Amino acid sequence: KEVSWQLYTLLEAKKDILESLNIVTQSISNRYMKVLISDIISELKKGRKFSEACQKNRLFFGSTVIAYLKVGEESGDLVENIKYINSYTENKLNNIIEIFNKACQPTIMIFIGILLAAILMLVLPLLDVSNLYSGM
Repeated sequence: KEVSWQLYTLLEAKKDILESLNIVTQSISNRYMKVLISDIISELKKGRKFSEACQKNRLFFGSTVIAYLKVGEESGDLVENIKYINSYTENKLNNIIEIFNKACQPTIMIFIGILLAAILMLVLPLLDVSNLYSGM
């Protein structure tokens, strides 16, 4: 998401795609992303299209992002499509976080319930509750 936003901002400022990718590479700290973007830069220097360079790493980018890049290149509106890719990835990330939160809360509640039941199963036999009710 952050990479697509930076790329959109730089391309909107009329920077070249290679120059923009070099700036993005310098600004990120993730080694995997640096290698990935460096690979894209080398493919672009060979004369390939941006979508073709991203196609090489299809598992990372996904078919939807690559399709948007192809449409942007063919329509001549790559910058706007990169902006749309940013909002697409943001929505996808928010959906994943929402699903995780919905699944995580009930799981934690069940785990705490099981933990409390186990503690009570260990502690209650140690207490002699029968003496309390017999009046002794």
